Amino acid sequence: DIELDGRADRLKGLLERSRVVVADARLLGHPGTLAAALATKIRVDLHAHDPTAAEANLRELTQGAASAHRDEDEAFAWTELIVAIGDVAGRPDEGLALVAPASAAVLRAGDPVRLRAGLLLAQAIVLDQGPKLEEGLQRLAEARALLVKSGADQAGSPLAELLADVASEQGQALTINGDYEQATVALREAIDRYRAMRGPDSTDEAIVLHNLGITFQRMDKTADALASLREAVRINERKAAGTARLGSNLLSIASVLGNMDKWDESLTTYDRAVELLRDAAKNDPNQLAGLLLGRAMALHFAAAGGRVALLDLGGPDLDETRARCAEHGVSARAYVANVTDE
Repeated sequence: DIELDGRADRLKGLLERSRVVVADARLLGHPGTLAAALATKIRVDLHAHDPTAAEANLRELTQGAASAHRDEDEAFAWTELIVAIGDVAGRPDEGLALVAPASAAVLRAGDPVRLRAGLLLAQAIVLDQGPKLEEGLQRLAEARALLVKSGADQAGSPLAELLADVASEQGQALTINGDYEQATVALREAIDRYRAMRGPDSTDEAIVLHNLGITFQRMDKTADALASLREAVRINERKAAGTARLGSNLLSIASVLGNMDKWDESLTTYDRAVELLRDAAKNDPNQLAGLLLGRAMALHFAAAGGRVALLDLGGPDLDETRARCAEHGVSARAYVANVTDE
């Protein structure tokens, strides 16, 4: 029931329910039950795009599933661990080093198409963010061919979701590669496939709409970019309100509005984005400085070139933001202050 609710985007309370399931399974002391519970929780976390504890849970599942001889769960865990370490945690070499144990686990599970194609996709997700982009695109082409050969493009196929995921990643990789026209084709395909499975306005559709907006922005199609990003916001305001995912949508919209010289609207949108993203960026000074820089530039231009005052609790974030403002010709003074209510 928990996994079905996740696929249907019924996310309210789902993370907590999955945590309870794992806690109850630990009390039973049965390796197979715990492995099944961990696999369910990880799938919920992935669907809800909550990778916070993914690495630790996945490492535990690789061991627990092996102990309980749950070969498919072990293969799933190794595959997702590649992404958790190589992409989410930003350690690509370490993530790709897990391809060998993941492939061995897939073979032990009987080498089903779902697991083999999933492993190819995981490799591509990591490769697409680095200097081996062409290799990533090749892995995606292999995954697509394998899935289509197995009927994933047919209505009702249990592999349809994985084909949509592959199309989505191809769109992102092609955008990075500068092949924008083909990227939009792949991203629109992903949207169509998600809609065919889940109906309109799924959280996965919102993710692809966001990426489509980024692609349009790089093509200098600002009106199309803004429309796509606003559609992502519309969906996420209903299904992911108050999350960093919505903050990312708003941040991209603020950037587009700035490119259109709509600085007042850009500043208002930046303020909303900063509120949602500040906690997510607090462990990454560069990300936080970049976020505040965008807001500072919007404030500068909205004030017709006026000076910008930066207020923060102090530390490297404040200094970094002031330095970046100077690099972009924005005159800023930095003040250490706490403006929260006591």
